[in-house]
Order: sequence, then structure tokens, then C-alpha cells
Amino acid sequence: MVKYINKVVPDAFHGTSKTIAEHIIRTKKFKPSTGNDCFLGDGIYFFEAGKEHAKWWAHNRYPGQQIGIIIAEIQLGKCLDLSDPVHLELVKLTKNKIEKTEFAKKITDTLVINFLTNKIDIEIETVRGYFPSSPKEKIFEGSRIYQYLHIVICVKRQENILTFNLI
Repeated sequence: MVKYINKVVPDAFHGTSKTIAEHIIRTKKFKPSTGNDCFLGDGIYFFEAGKEHAKWWAHNRYPGQQIGIIIAEIQLGKCLDLSDPVHLELVKLTKNKIEKTEFAKKITDTLVINFLTNKIDIEIETVRGYFPSSPKEKIFEGSRIYQYLHIVICVKRQENILTFNLI
């Protein structure tokens, strides 16, 4: 169901504090985000073609600190692309499986995607989702265009991050 996508995203941006960004560059390793706030599951998060989104996120996450923005090239590989109706159906089916387990009382996007990538025998290297910042924020009344639409990529395997540099 989740097929290999031979596509390299050349402009993925990761926002963080300057100190952490410098550490990533120095050690050549990212620390994956984990926990319930990781709506695409555990992994390393990037905004596709979203330098300004990465800046905004970093300023909000690290108020009063200098920020660092990393630009990366990402090979999507086996990508759970949430714009694909087949992949959305897979997420729904996984949610239905979880309803029959001890986790049924606390089902979230994070739980479902982590369950899908860790508990079911499907290799997923990246997850890609498209999100409006707010469904009410259109560029003008009557428009179908969102003011702030962003594409988020969650990298599950650091090997899919082909190159990265501090900008």
C-alpha cells in the first residue's frame, strides 16, 4: 500500500534554537521529536518549501532565543502521503484496529501513525501532510485559498535526510 516515491524534496526547513541547530550540524544527527504533540508521529519535522513557517515555529518554540534554520534535501522513499486517498484509508483502518485494543480510549493522530509505522508490518520512512493553519484564515472572504497553508514532512529514518546545512 505504501510505495516507494522516488522524489527528493530539495527545500525542507527545520526550525529550532541556534544552539540546537549548531549541535545538529556539528554531530550530523537530529534528535527525533516524540510524544503526543507530534501529530505525524515520532520523527524529525520539516516544513516543505516553508522557510518562513520554520522561522515562525522556532520563534514560538524558543521565545527570546536566537533561532537556527536548517535546510535539507529529503528523499521521501516509502512515504505515507496524507494527500493520497489510499493512504488516508490506511490511517482510518489502523484507527479501527486500535479501537479493539487497550489504547482505544486515547486515540490521536500521533497514536495512529506511530501504531501504523511501528506495530504493523509496513515500512514507512516519511510521512507527509498538508495543513491550513486555521480553516478560517482565507486570503479574503469568499476565497478558497488559505492564508497559511503548509506542508509538513516527518522523517522516520535519518538516512532519508540526504543533505542539510544551517542557513
